[in-house]
Amino acid sequence: TNAADFHPGPVAPGSLATVWGSNLAGQNVSVTFNAIQAKLLYTGAQQINLQIPPGLSGQSSAQVIVTADGASSAPFTMPLTSAAPAIFTPGVLNQDSTVNSSANPAPLGTVLQIFLTGMPDSGAAAMVTIQNRGGLVPLYAGAAPGLLGLQQVNVAVPADLQGAPSNLTICVMGAGSQRYCSQPESIALKP
Repeated sequence: TNAADFHPGPVAPGSLATVWGSNLAGQNVSVTFNAIQAKLLYTGAQQINLQIPPGLSGQSSAQVIVTADGASSAPFTMPLTSAAPAIFTPGVLNQDSTVNSSANPAPLGTVLQIFLTGMPDSGAAAMVTIQNRGGLVPLYAGAAPGLLGLQQVNVAVPADLQGAPSNLTICVMGAGSQRYCSQPESIALKP
């Protein structure tokens, strides 16, 4: 799954992902994608968080093998895609860098900072939808400074939206002008 909202499906090279299973812990753990070693960020008995090797760009799938203390899993196929945006929960900050929540809604007209994975670091063409207002062009869309495998999108909340619980999605253009969209993320807005 992707490491942000744990939805299964294709993942993008360079993005953060989570491998689920059993007997994954050990003194010496590795995960390979088409024999390329992934950078591991967390290992536990049932979960491994990692960065999909960026060198897999342009490939449509990878054979994944997990090895813990010399015992290897059977290979399994992971579908790959050029972009697979997924917003972290919580992963939306208000303009003052506090976590957006129902107890801490963002004022209309301010800027949201959204943290996600699965978007090219180079800042692919990204569009944001808040409530039913699509086509919002980010003020910034690219690598989150200093954070491996994370991207950041900053977008101004239109002042004429309703101050209410809302959904936010991010869509990016991938290879071949294919459009990839995140799952909706709940945010809170106030007048």
